[in-house]
Amino acid sequence: MSCLRNFVLVILCPALSLAAFGDLCDVVTSSDLAGSDDQVINVTFPKDCLFGAFNWNYPKGSLLLTHAEATKTFKLCIEEGWTVEISRVQEVKNGHYKTLPQPTKEKPTCTDSSNGEAALLVSAPEGQRYMTMFNYRIVLQSKRGNKHVPH
Repeated sequence: MSCLRNFVLVILCPALSLAAFGDLCDVVTSSDLAGSDDQVINVTFPKDCLFGAFNWNYPKGSLLLTHAEATKTFKLCIEEGWTVEISRVQEVKNGHYKTLPQPTKEKPTCTDSSNGEAALLVSAPEGQRYMTMFNYRIVLQSKRGNKHVPH
């Protein structure tokens, strides 16, 4: 009986908690359907999160995705997920916008940090959708290239 109790406490409870509440690094947001097409939802990824799923319900307008690591150099990337329906991805640096390629299964869309910050502006697709889902990844850099690439 003790073995069963330990199994429930050690294996089953954490698994059920994760299923019920999701990963702490996953992000879910919704657009204001009554709002304008130029609405911007600001999302800052937590410093402790290097990877997660991003679910955007009723995408409309844009998402401004940001991450800051004052003492580190990194890349902020979005990757194809379950369904990526976006119309444009732009790198935002020093108030300038540069259009980047859409993410694919083979190649994520990334921007390098500048002064410890990175930002991507992701625009909703034309026409109303139920949701779009993609993954984000923070790739910490060292002077010799990638330092940590979480899976």
